[in-house]
Amino acid sequence: MAKVNTVDLIEEDKLELIVEGLKVTQCPGDYAFSITIWEDDEFNILIRIESDFIFKSDEYVYKLCAKIEPLTICTALSIMHHELKFLIAYKIGELKLVFKNGDQINVPKRVYQR
Repeated sequence: MAKVNTVDLIEEDKLELIVEGLKVTQCPGDYAFSITIWEDDEFNILIRIESDFIFKSDEYVYKLCAKIEPLTICTALSIMHHELKFLIAYKIGELKLVFKNGDQINVPKRVYQR
């Protein structure tokens, strides 16, 4: 079992979770791409991405969007059972997940227009 410090670093602009050793256990998709990181009945994380996101694997970079092009998220399903290294959530709305094998999921901040 992985030892998890739920909140390792809180700064003014971000929250960093050290989730090293935890694995992705589910990746359901509908009009969003969700990621479940589960350790036991007392600790799990659910991330729901409802906007465009970037998936980086090896030398490839994919721009994915479950809402507009649902089939594109199939590429990101390869993160199933992969171990995480860390997760950072920024106040401005960005999210970064980094996996031990080097894969990454980046959710850029959303820009709203009037």
